[in-house]
Amino acid sequence: MNDKIELAEDDVKTFQSSYFVRFLKNEFIKRKTSNPSYSIRAFSRQIGYDQSFISKVLKGQKKVSVRTIIEISNKLKLSADEINLILKEELGSLAYTNIETNLYDIFDGWLPWAVLEQIKVNHGHASVEGMIKSLGTTVDELKTVLDNLVEKKIIHQDQDNFYSLTSPNNMSLNHFETSESRKKLIRQHLELSLKALDAVEISHRAHLGLTIAISKKSIQAAKKRLIEFQVEFADLFQPANETELDEVYHLGISFFPISKVKDKG
Repeated sequence: MNDKIELAEDDVKTFQSSYFVRFLKNEFIKRKTSNPSYSIRAFSRQIGYDQSFISKVLKGQKKVSVRTIIEISNKLKLSADEINLILKEELGSLAYTNIETNLYDIFDGWLPWAVLEQIKVNHGHASVEGMIKSLGTTVDELKTVLDNLVEKKIIHQDQDNFYSLTSPNNMSLNHFETSESRKKLIRQHLELSLKALDAVEISHRAHLGLTIAISKKSIQAAKKRLIEFQVEFADLFQPANETELDEVYHLGISFFPISKVKDKG
């Protein structure tokens, strides 16, 4: 395995897996040992993939993508640290940085995330002055964020005070838990959304909403589909050729009950 693998292409790009295949085999064997009638079909159904696909993966006959690894790992209720370990084993230690678990103390607001994306817009060579102008923040706020990101080795500062990413992808891997820092981030994004509602022309934004009656049995499936949509959206609109990027946008998705239905007791 290479010491460093740069993920310059979309997360849907497939590769031949070794560590993840061994992990999946062990997971299946554990279930089979405790329940001799447990089958590949049942295992495939549990993790939400076609039986033929999983069979080929387990036999080393089918390549997988980063997205597939994350989706299956989430289905198996792995922690963010466990998922990140798998990604590191498959892709190299610098392929991904798991922000949520390891660095939540400096990622509890919108600005750090925006800075990482703005560096991509600036072709991996961003200045303080340029980021202040683009993101509308203050020098002090920006410098605090930059210093924290440099200290945690998420970005690099060169001798000319330009900033670049140390990892091409930074993500939150755990979609099953929340925290006060994540709640704070969501509140800030909602505030930015309200400001954009009045300040940004409709030709440059989209504020959409859908009120729908739904079965409680479908809630987890709906959440899974929304998570997948976020990944698909990023894959589609952040191409591998980063010279094409020129704006930082936020996509926010809220899915919550507005009715108050008592549980049947």
